[in-house]
Amino acid sequence: MWKMPIPTSSFPNRKPVILLEHVAKSFDDMIVFEDITLHVEKGEVVTLLGSSGSGKSTLFNIIAGLYGVDRGKVEVEGSVGYMQQKDLLLPWKRVYENIALPLKLQHVSKEIIQEKIEKYLPLAGLEGTEKKYPYQLSGGMRQRVSFVRTLMRAEDIMLFDEAFGSLDYATRRQMQHWLLDMKDTLDNTMVFITHDIDEAIYLSDRIYVLSKIPATIEREIVLDYDRDHKEKRFLSPRTMELKEEILKLL
Repeated sequence: MWKMPIPTSSFPNRKPVILLEHVAKSFDDMIVFEDITLHVEKGEVVTLLGSSGSGKSTLFNIIAGLYGVDRGKVEVEGSVGYMQQKDLLLPWKRVYENIALPLKLQHVSKEIIQEKIEKYLPLAGLEGTEKKYPYQLSGGMRQRVSFVRTLMRAEDIMLFDEAFGSLDYATRRQMQHWLLDMKDTLDNTMVFITHDIDEAIYLSDRIYVLSKIPATIEREIVLDYDRDHKEKRFLSPRTMELKEEILKLL
């Protein structure tokens, strides 16, 4: 069952870990947005859906603390990891070294690094890849390595900027399913950027649909479904209706 357009929360008893209120941001004479308000609660999967150039990446950079704002309030509670479309793995380093890099830069001890890697590699299905180089891995496996490396830096909030955009359709669907399984295991908070409506519906507890710049929140959509039956979303007649409504907003 989908409820729209009434703004609400998929976890009503949880405190927001990301809160933006009346945020404005511009670059020189280009206004990206003038009044953006949104929130993400602990444990949610929320997607920012919009066409190219609608300010989605700017919002991510604000949440990650890379950009300031012209006005408005920004509150982020917890550590933030940022995973981009390109895996950005260092080709001359093995999987273990790539994953360990964020912690080495933070001067974390070798013992703690090894403990964390040994914890997350099996969860990500990466056993036996520690000594391989990135070129020896498939696109999906490289993204898993990138995911674990992002997790090393920040376990609370993970931002995904078109993280699966470079993968073929079948691999992308496999990675989406895998990621939701990881989400259930980690119980952290995930926020996605995408312009793929199917991906947004498949992954999300809530979707924010952004207009073109100067961007506004055109619609907040709450996907009220049983996670154990997420595949049924694509079989529901309401899914096509929802996609048609979103297309009209983009």
